[in-house]
Amino acid sequence: MGLDKFRKRLGRTVNSDVRICVECGSERVIVIGLKKMHCQDCGSTKHFFDDPYGSTFKKGDKVRIIDQESSLLVYTIEKVSRTFDGKTQYLLKSDRAIKLLYHETNESHLEKV
Repeated sequence: MGLDKFRKRLGRTVNSDVRICVECGSERVIVIGLKKMHCQDCGSTKHFFDDPYGSTFKKGDKVRIIDQESSLLVYTIEKVSRTFDGKTQYLLKSDRAIKLLYHETNESHLEKV
């Protein structure tokens, strides 16, 4: 049963102009360009993406972690997912059966091999 059918059955309507902050529950929220939402009370900002699971890497890709020191280990991506705050995280597996849960930062990133 779709959400619209459920609302009609209960006789309820939704006001699409009301926005509520996820962090503090305040209604004093500013929507900026339909891409992000800023709360005036707690100051938190939430970003919305067109493609929430878009990633440059896919399952099965061979990658290497690049950080301050060069890594020689090659990993295979087993799973790609998103955290609650919008960061992409990868489950990596090496040839030596080492599994690693990884997300990119400013100091390190993945490189396709």
